Amino acid sequence: MIRDKVNRTKLEEVIPISSPFVCHIEVTNVCNFKCEFCASVDNPKMDKMKKGFMEYELFCKIVDDLCAFERKLKQMIFHILGEPLMHPRIVDMIAYAKKKDVSEKLILYTNGSKLTPELSRDICDAGLDYIQLSIEHINSDGYEQVVRTKVDYDKLLANIGYLCAYKTQECFVSAKILDCGLSEADKRKFYNDFEKITDECHIETLMQTLPKDIRDTTLGHGRALTNDGYAATSKEVCTPPFYLIGISFDGLVSPCVCDWSKGVCIGDVTKESLKQIWEGDRRNSFLKMQLAKKRRVSPICGQCEATYNQLDNIDQYAEILYKKFVK
Repeated sequence: MIRDKVNRTKLEEVIPISSPFVCHIEVTNVCNFKCEFCASVDNPKMDKMKKGFMEYELFCKIVDDLCAFERKLKQMIFHILGEPLMHPRIVDMIAYAKKKDVSEKLILYTNGSKLTPELSRDICDAGLDYIQLSIEHINSDGYEQVVRTKVDYDKLLANIGYLCAYKTQECFVSAKILDCGLSEADKRKFYNDFEKITDECHIETLMQTLPKDIRDTTLGHGRALTNDGYAATSKEVCTPPFYLIGISFDGLVSPCVCDWSKGVCIGDVTKESLKQIWEGDRRNSFLKMQLAKKRRVSPICGQCEATYNQLDNIDQYAEILYKKFVK
């Protein structure tokens, strides 16, 4: 999804924010791909994590909790880790969120491999507003190399074509591919295949999503650009925790969706409301740590390079904003 760098809320003018702008919901952390650039692949810490699927009743509780805030979300995103279309009740989840009018946009991130004509009709009819397709290569052999799984590229393309032909104008479909060493011919084929069927398609730059002593997820390409092509610059204060929350399949709540190891927990939605968590001491302490510019000494945030991919920069306002979090 291409981000809008110009028409963005100036965080320094609205922090502290009374209601989250964005909520990522991990309906499952199970995935049928093993992508070479993914933080959850060949990562000893991730191998030890439990895997599972969010209970439908828990999802409904999360939506109801979000509806208790004074403003509805700007975006509800069905994804943190895993492939959301593997969840047996993903259609019901989308429909419930739509019925409750919890967000301005309901967004699904998917690799598209589980799409069938029936599932495409169901997720569109349920009320999705935006579907981001993560394309991993432009032929079957390339897919097997990148995702370590056999994928029939022509069938995948045909199923995506059906989705795009069936969906209404209210549902926006975007296709993106990460440049894992694509040739110019590969890039041309990607655009030729997807420009005519999707609303938008683009090539993204790989970003560093793990400490480099674990793995270089840029695959040697470095970090000169954000994944959508803006100049990559470091920031002392990580900004998404001020407007975003992520909820794991088991109900644990994090202020960050780049915390692959689930090392930062600010609450448990199975035991408390999201409003209590959003306004709670654990989140408040985490935000103060960011504004005090102590991210580098944090065992979780210290080696993270996700700030290079962020468009917002509130470093110069940190001291002023810090005072707003001191009770």
